[in-house]
Amino acid sequence: MIRVRKEEIALRQDFRKSAKNQKVQKIQKFKFTAPQVGDAEELEKLERFDPLDEDSYDAILLTGLAAGPIAVRHLTVENSVFDHVNLAGSTLEEGALRDIVFDTCDFANLQAAEARIRRCHFKGVRLTGANFSGAKLDGVFFEACRMDISSFFHAEMVSVGFKSCDLTDSDFREADLAGCLFEDCKLDGVQFFESRLKGARFVDCNLEGARIAASDLKGVIMAPNQVIDQSLFLARLLEIEVEKED
Repeated sequence: MIRVRKEEIALRQDFRKSAKNQKVQKIQKFKFTAPQVGDAEELEKLERFDPLDEDSYDAILLTGLAAGPIAVRHLTVENSVFDHVNLAGSTLEEGALRDIVFDTCDFANLQAAEARIRRCHFKGVRLTGANFSGAKLDGVFFEACRMDISSFFHAEMVSVGFKSCDLTDSDFREADLAGCLFEDCKLDGVQFFESRLKGARFVDCNLEGARIAASDLKGVIMAPNQVIDQSLFLARLLEIEVEKED
């Protein structure tokens, strides 16, 4: 039985309740509410998945299917479960995905530019080379996903979290990442140039290999020990000359 219950993942940080920082607090606090998809027996199990342009699906269960590659426009899927589904190389142009659990799926090289993704949970999903350029993500949580060389160029993200994900060489240029969470993620080669990171929190992440400018880090939240651990990297980024001890 597949059952998803409501849960909330919040940043472990106490915020002062002064009028001055109440506005900032709303940005800094990341919350995730899992999608409500019910029990497996309540969903319609599909043996095949051959959507057409502008198709709409609600309350479906796809499990153990090699359904890709497909190419559709304006596909809408809601309140559903994708379990061990292979859609590698597919194109979902301007699609809408809402209240969906994606568990151990293969979406490598997925083309989902301009997609609208809301209240979805990607767990153990392969998203190598996936393209979410210009997409809008709201209440989305990526957990233990392989997302190397993926693109979120100019994407808009609200309450989006990445936990234990491999984001090597991914592209977040010009993306709105305000208030997003990056926890225990690989960030080597990740491009953050001109992205909006105010209120974004980095937990147990090494930024040293990331491609980022000092101005891009304005408003980022990091734990004191993490700032200390990466002090030399931050000093180089700020062009601070560190004297050598005698």
